[in-house]
Amino acid sequence: MQFLFKSSELIPIIQLARKNKTEILFVRDHGVYLMVSVNDANTICYAENCNPDIDENWYLNSRTSLDGDDFGEYFDPFDTIFSKVIK
Repeated sequence: MQFLFKSSELIPIIQLARKNKTEILFVRDHGVYLMVSVNDANTICYAENCNPDIDENWYLNSRTSLDGDDFGEYFDPFDTIFSKVIK
């Protein structure tokens, strides 16, 4: 399964991370999302169908593709994959 993020929600995450020179965190715990933490405030962008606030099957969707324990993985906001989103 691939995880899709809406560009309208993802672009502000990338811009915030770049502006504040901080990493983007890919998380699977209570849903699947990308997150930036600035000044103790978290800005979150949930993957489609993995938002516990609006998706009935978020747990199954997030666990089917990402087996095992909860995790977080850091990404450089200046990585080419993010530059392709922002162009």
